[in-house]
Amino acid sequence: MSAKEKEEEEMTYWQCVGRTWKNTWPIILGNTLEWYEFSLYGYVVRQMQANFFAGSSALTWLGFGVTFAARPLGGLFLGFVGDRFGRKQAVMLSIYGMLIGTVGQGLLPSYRWGGQVGGAVGVSLLISLRILQGLSTGGEISSVTVYMCEVPPKKCLGMAGAFISLGGGLAFWASSGIVASLNSALTAEQMLDWGWRIPFLITIIPGALAVYLRRNIAESEAFEEVAKDQDPEESTSEHFVKSMGNLVGENVRVQA
Repeated sequence: MSAKEKEEEEMTYWQCVGRTWKNTWPIILGNTLEWYEFSLYGYVVRQMQANFFAGSSALTWLGFGVTFAARPLGGLFLGFVGDRFGRKQAVMLSIYGMLIGTVGQGLLPSYRWGGQVGGAVGVSLLISLRILQGLSTGGEISSVTVYMCEVPPKKCLGMAGAFISLGGGLAFWASSGIVASLNSALTAEQMLDWGWRIPFLITIIPGALAVYLRRNIAESEAFEEVAKDQDPEESTSEHFVKSMGNLVGENVRVQA
């Protein structure tokens, strides 16, 4: 038993919970922001419909739906990054992607502010940013879950998992609360013209804080142990192909 494991064994349950929060709250803050940003579109859907989709409800929700199509790809990609380059690198990429995707949406030209040309450009960029958000969210789910399973003391892993759910719940509360406050403070015309941009743009402040804090988190010891056994001569592409081949082969054996 290592000195760290012995120390954790001697700690009470609530001491373990406190240490877990202290060591991982930058991860939880970033995760909360990810889900805030992901859910925000749904609360300003009427304004997005008027600004980008010429009043078409179907196209507006299709713009929301592309994120779900991108999520599995984000999970696969950042899952690979986490296994190959570290859990820290994966959670950094996910928060960067989500922050760019969210703040970018608040800066887009639209049909109301850019005419036909600006609106067409805005729609194209909006879909691109929504795809980026979907990739980031899919990767965040897997990366944060793995990190929260490997870093906290073993005796409070359940509470560590609860922190992830807590962050997601707070995110939906924050996004709905901010949009509701803006709807109360601004006229309907103001919300259509520029008010809808505010919830996207204000994420730059907590988002920058989350990026800074995540840059200073410790790498998972479990990953560092695995990394020692990786073949330094094996290229990233070779490792990816081998990993995917093993995964497919295992699925075939299970199905058989």
